Formats: sequence, structure tokens, C-alpha cells
Amino acid sequence: KGVSWLSNPSIVTYSLIMAASWRQISYAMVLFLAGLKGVPKELVEAATVDGAGPWKRFWNVVLPMLKPATIVAVTVSVIDSLRAFDIVYVLTRGGPFYSSSVMANYMYIKTFNNYRMGYGSSIATVQFLITLVFIVVYMRNVLKREVENE
Repeated sequence: KGVSWLSNPSIVTYSLIMAASWRQISYAMVLFLAGLKGVPKELVEAATVDGAGPWKRFWNVVLPMLKPATIVAVTVSVIDSLRAFDIVYVLTRGGPFYSSSVMANYMYIKTFNNYRMGYGSSIATVQFLITLVFIVVYMRNVLKREVENE
């Protein structure tokens, strides 16, 4: 007997996380590859000359240089997860027993299945405000970096 990935309430969330992560991994890898290309070789060579091993070079030289790429990848992933209606709706429709329901899915159910338009719009407004907070934080970081580079 196989594992019921999408009908077992205790593992359906992890199954959806794997499906959503599969969609984001390629984007994050491109960002990190661009970040790795931006690490100056002189810094890595200087750390090698100073006697730093591979782990110390990565931890103290490369990883701090990847901070901008990490911030972008995490922010975009969080914003994408807030609008994760499509994966949940197509794979489980929020089930079993609403164990995989997300805010966008809950809004859809309340608005169109239960005909509670006002309640659905208030959920959409709250979701918009949460997303807006992440976008404002992201844009501040981007603009701050642009000002520092000028």
C-alpha cells in the first residue's frame, strides 16, 4: 500500500510545501548563482592566504556576500507563499478536513461557496495588507542598496 500524500491530514501540508518549494528552487538557485558570481575572488584568496579553511571561507567570506541574494529569495518566497491558492486548490481544495487550507483558499471558500462576500473581502484585505508589509520591507532594502551604491 502506498502513502496517501494528499489525503492524510498529518502529511498533506508537507506534501504541499514540497510542491511549492519545487516551483521556487529554480528561482532561488539563479539568485544564489548570481550572488556567488558577485563574490570577489580577491576576498576568497585573501582568506586562503590568512589560513582559513574551506568552511571558514564559506562562513565568513562567501555567506555574508550572499546576504542580498538571500533577502531577495526569502522575500519573494514569502510573498509567493501568501498567494499559494493555485497549488492548494488544484491538489487538495483545502482538504482533508481543511488541514491544508491557506488564507487565499479560506477566502475563496467563504466568498464563493458560503456566499459571504463581505467576509471574503475582509479576508482579502487582510491578506493584501500582510503582503504589502513584505513588499514595503523588500522595496526599502532594494532602494537602500541603490542609494549606497551611488
